[in-house]
This record gives sequence, C-alpha cells and structure tokens, in this order.
Amino acid sequence: MRSNLRGLAGRAENLHLLRSAPLRKEFSLHAQHNPAFVNLSGYVVDLPVPAKVTQAIEHSIRTEGYVFSPVRGTVPLRRAIAENYATETGINLDWETQVLVTLGPMHGLFMAILALIESGDQVIVKRPGLPYDEIVSFAGGSAVFVDMEPAAFELPLKAIAEAVTERTKLMVLTNPHNPTGRVFEYAELEEFASIARRHNLYVLSDEVFDKYVFDGRKHISMATLPGMQERTLVVNGVTKSYAMPGARIGWVTGPASILAALEPMIFWNMQCVPLMLQQGAEAAIRDDTDWVERNRRELQTRRDALFDGLHTNPHLDVKTTEGSFLCFAPIAKTGMSSLEFARCLMHRANVGVSPGVAYHGEDFVRISLAAPAEKLYWAGTRIAEFLGQSTL
Repeated sequence: MRSNLRGLAGRAENLHLLRSAPLRKEFSLHAQHNPAFVNLSGYVVDLPVPAKVTQAIEHSIRTEGYVFSPVRGTVPLRRAIAENYATETGINLDWETQVLVTLGPMHGLFMAILALIESGDQVIVKRPGLPYDEIVSFAGGSAVFVDMEPAAFELPLKAIAEAVTERTKLMVLTNPHNPTGRVFEYAELEEFASIARRHNLYVLSDEVFDKYVFDGRKHISMATLPGMQERTLVVNGVTKSYAMPGARIGWVTGPASILAALEPMIFWNMQCVPLMLQQGAEAAIRDDTDWVERNRRELQTRRDALFDGLHTNPHLDVKTTEGSFLCFAPIAKTGMSSLEFARCLMHRANVGVSPGVAYHGEDFVRISLAAPAEKLYWAGTRIAEFLGQSTL
C-alpha cells in the first residue's frame, strides 16, 4: 500500500553529519583486530580530571536526585563562569543576565546562530574550520566562505573585509583555531574586530581551547577588544579545556538581550542541562588552577613528540600547533583525497587521522594529541614515512 505521508522538512534533509563519520566505524573495527592501532582522529584525550569533579557529581545525585535545574543554568555554575572569565580577561560579566549554560559548546553555537540568523542573512565563515555553514543553512541563512592562507593559517583579513555585504550579519571566529591549532595574535584580532565595528556585525567566538596555548602565548578573548563586548557572543565549556568531553556542559556569554532571547529557545529545545553535570562543571572551574596547567604542559610535551616524529621526514612542511590539541598536516602532494589518505594510513601505517574534508580542508588531515607522548612520536614517524612513500 502506497503511503500518503509527506517527506521530511528540507532543513532536516539538508543537515549532515561530519564527512568523517563513516571512518569512525572503520577505525573502531580496525582497532578490534589491530591492538597496536593508534587512533588520533578524535577529541577524547586521556588527561586526568580531579576527584573533586567526580565527587561533586556523585554528591549531586545522592542529595539532589534527578530534579530539574534552572533553564539558564544553576546560580553557582554561572557565578563560577563569570568569576573565571573575569580572572582570565578582566571583564566582569553579570552572571544573572550575561551567562547561559548549554548542553555542550556545540549546542551553544547552534542555538546562538539560530537566534541571530534568518532567511537572507549572510555569515562569514573561514576555511578550513568546523562546518558552521551547516548550522547557518539550517537557520535559513547562507555562509560566505573565506580561505585562510594554507601555510601559516593567518586570518584572511583582506578577503573577510571584501566579503562583507549589506546582508552580512555575523562573523564566526574560532580561537585557538580548530583544526589548524593557530592562536591568533592581537593585531590580527583587532583588524578582525575593526571589520565588525565598521559594518556593525555580530561575532560568534568559539573559544573552547582557550586554556591550551603553548610556548608562552596568551589567548585573547574577542570580547576584550575595544567595542566588541556588546557585539560578541563567546562560546566555551568544560569539554575541551577541562578534558571532560562527555560531560556536555558549555556556556554562552554575551549581551543580555541576546541571552534573554536564547532562554526560551533553550527551554523548548531541551528544557534544562542535567543538574549533576553542572555541579561537576562548577567543581572543575573552581579547582582549575593546578590541574589544567599540568594538562597544558602535558599537551605541549605531546605536541613536541608528535612534531619530532613528523620532522623525521625533512620534506614535510607542517605548521606547528600553537594551541588546542590539534595539528593540520598537508597531504596535497600525495594526490589522494583526505578520505583516501586516512584509509590508506590506517591500513599501511596503523594510525588513524581525521580527513580534512570534514573541516573544509581537503588537502589536509587533522591529527589529535589523543595519546601519550611515546605513541605520538611513533605515530608521527609512521605518518612521515607514509607521506614520504606516497609523494615519491
């Protein structure tokens, strides 16, 4: 019998998973038969989380049970977020009106774009980068891509300025940058901010790797630049900088009027963020002084080990990771697509990487510091050797 049911909404059919999603299953299957397989394709890093965090979650379950929490997030967590931001940046947020807790940073990014963008609006998005364009399209807007220079991954400021039209409403920034590992300097950020000020644009700043910057660099939050606090939404969370990817706690900070609009959207989208996870996040933020710094130093050691391995191929020119726990390595000389390269590397070198096509960077693969230093050095040598063999 033929069904008369109508099809899905276009926005549902046009929203896609990362293009690397099929590889995850292949990597998982490969690992079952190859115990020595080193999978550097994901975000999960085996860094320690203090016992206080687990204890806070357990205490919440024992004493509070499974009750609802406020839509905006618990008062103690929002206070902790505001206090931490003040310590890091010198900006005093009103925790009541300028902080909103979300179910992970990606949820915050998604809801912020939905709140700001509608049909006809344009959003400037950099390539390579996370596929924010999927969310923009879902919201009814259109993404305007600008390409970063592929050697140094500098902000393409001239191209960004030229891409602005009367329909442009928002620019997206990721700093430290995913997937390239760049940490943008003040001069770059100020020129980027000047474009936003000159054309009266909003900026959505993804700063989830803010605590993991290397070699004495300092992360600069976009909202700290002159004239930017009133037009910038900053997205952050415990998933990356606090090494708690499965504890889906994120937050958005920014203008009170925008967060007021986000509150009912959050309510109808998921009602509230689990209370026990919020209490764990609060414990992490309030106890971050020593252990986050130890994790940062560990990641810098891992980065050095990976690059020592990669540099065993003297012809491999890869930009040194300045922040985050990601590296973006060029593969164009192999003549392979990034998906093909990742599959071949898995079979021939026993190493897993994420294909750059998932991040609008087809000529690259993304490597995560998701293993101890000795394994990263080994994986780096295997990647270097494979690249050498594939470009002869």
